[in-house]
Amino acid sequence: ASEGLAAVRRAVRIDEGLFEAHRVLCELCMAGGDAAGALEAVESALAARPGDAQSLFDKGCVLVALGKPRDAVAPLETAIKSGGLPEEVLADAREAYTGALTAAAAAAVEASSHREAVSLLERAVEATPTAEVQIALADACVAGGQLDKALAVYDDVLEHHPGSFQAAAGRGRVQMRLGNFDDAVQALRKARAMNNLDPDIQADLGLALVRTGELKKAERMFNGALELRSGHPGAKAGLAELEAAKKAAKGAAASARHVQGGQRMLAEGKFKEAVNEFDTAVGQGADDVDVHVGRATALAAIQEHAKAVDAWEMALARVGRGGAGGGDLGVQKTTIEIQLGRAHS
Repeated sequence: ASEGLAAVRRAVRIDEGLFEAHRVLCELCMAGGDAAGALEAVESALAARPGDAQSLFDKGCVLVALGKPRDAVAPLETAIKSGGLPEEVLADAREAYTGALTAAAAAAVEASSHREAVSLLERAVEATPTAEVQIALADACVAGGQLDKALAVYDDVLEHHPGSFQAAAGRGRVQMRLGNFDDAVQALRKARAMNNLDPDIQADLGLALVRTGELKKAERMFNGALELRSGHPGAKAGLAELEAAKKAAKGAAASARHVQGGQRMLAEGKFKEAVNEFDTAVGQGADDVDVHVGRATALAAIQEHAKAVDAWEMALARVGRGGAGGGDLGVQKTTIEIQLGRAHS
């Protein structure tokens, strides 16, 4: 090999335009680990024969070896589109092109150039529509905040590869960020069924379960994640959120009891007791239209008109935001407005 390299170098020195000698020199340099020498040789080959498909392919491969995947994209793309590569080389060229695009996209993500990363990976998917490349595209979309686009790509992967753990996990995490917690639970459960030894999935599923109010199941997920990886930060943060959710649930149950107590006192004509019950409920976080309507009614009955006006205004502001006031919202709003007018008068 060393004798052959010396002979080729002599040929190149004799005739710098000797295309084949430059091509062979490029191959020998690559075989010897001299990527810089290979690049010089292939550039000379292209100077001698511009647009040569094999030389463009070689140049792309050399640039990848030099850690310049972004620069490798153009020559590889040109080589593929030229139609000058034999069929057995064309497959390798496509693989190299996809690899260069994927590596360039990874560098773009690292540099926070998310739009560029997405653009590069879209080209990679067009060239090689594998699940792996599609997932890389979806992940880049997530990093760039293009959540709807990411979701569409994950869904496409799952349609053709229903057993893809990465796509199911990615889909669940995107649904979490979109606030679609029921869908997130469904996707993350599917991912966990594929791999129940992944602590990240267990922690993510636990958080989704907290958001859907399934607190006992969420606790099991967080504890499972901590068993798989001691001190898992997502699981520890999730347990803290779980404790807050438990306290909120207890507070909501307590305030609901006081709202019911207030409504019972109203029905019995015990208006001062009703005001006390509704005040306690509000103090414990009750803030829907029902509690303010009940409070306003009780205050009006004991001639606390100024406070009744405030309570009716608070009820009016909360029409349509929950509570069992029910019925047509327009009717509900009109009824409260009439009561508010009476309280003012």
